[in-house]
Amino acid sequence: MNAAGDGTPGKYLEVFMEAYSDFARVYDIFMDNVEYEKWAEYLIGSLKEYGIEDGIVLTWLWDRSDDRASG
Repeated sequence: MNAAGDGTPGKYLEVFMEAYSDFARVYDIFMDNVEYEKWAEYLIGSLKEYGIEDGIVLTWLWDRSDDRASG
């Protein structure tokens, strides 16, 4: 059974996307005035404090920072 209770993958995806859309609206409200470069620097610093020096998220953040610096 899935979250929709009917066992169909399509219905599960529909329920998931509805929940994601609701979350995205709230996220957008809270993040609408955030400077993403500074936010990325904060996240990178926080990760490094816990010894996380590489990985998918860190690579993505660095790539985005490089794109902004060169653009």
